[in-house]
Amino acid sequence: MKRYIPLLLLCLLSFTGCGRDAAQLTVVTGIGVDGFPGQYQVAAEVIRLTEASQSSQSTYLNGDGLTVTGSINRMVSKTGRTLYCNHTQVLMVSRDTAEEGLNELLEELLRGNQYPLSLRMAVCKDSAAKALQAKPIVSELHSVELEDIIREGSKQCLTPDMDICSFYQEVSTPGIEGILAFFSLQENNKEQVCALSGTALFQGERMLSVLNEIDSQSLMWMRGKSGGTL
Repeated sequence: MKRYIPLLLLCLLSFTGCGRDAAQLTVVTGIGVDGFPGQYQVAAEVIRLTEASQSSQSTYLNGDGLTVTGSINRMVSKTGRTLYCNHTQVLMVSRDTAEEGLNELLEELLRGNQYPLSLRMAVCKDSAAKALQAKPIVSELHSVELEDIIREGSKQCLTPDMDICSFYQEVSTPGIEGILAFFSLQENNKEQVCALSGTALFQGERMLSVLNEIDSQSLMWMRGKSGGTL
């Protein structure tokens, strides 16, 4: 279904009489965040919609700013196109960013109306920008592939499948520890790929440690998640 996102958006814009604007619309499918509040480094995977093409091939943009939204908005200086974030699939943050604390980041993204509440979150051991820009293996869009890895990993009881709204509710509730899928850059056929490697464990909105795949399975079972070979 996700491969038809560009076509669906183009049809919607056509019905609303915005055919000319469609050619100026760039859809953000994934966001990678490094750095800390006030000095974020943000990467975005984007696809450009045109009336003549239904291609979902992507490219990447980078920007710095005081906020994530500000960093993304400043990318217009490189493209001359408005970036549309309502269909973003994945938000990847670096381990350093997560250990510093995600409270300001969560509040910023949840206050705005340009990000979906279904936005999946994950933590990467390395740079979030490098993780987002790693080569996809089976999908055209890397952010869609990352979302599939999280979803299917959850079905196999390997990692949590957590959207930004659910994660914020967990870290804001006393007695509940937040958890997110944890990725790392690994080599596959002499190329760097982003692979699932465990679960990031939080206390409040700060990341404390990483559980390996075996401990992640045990945690998923304790939290009532069954599946895979557990």
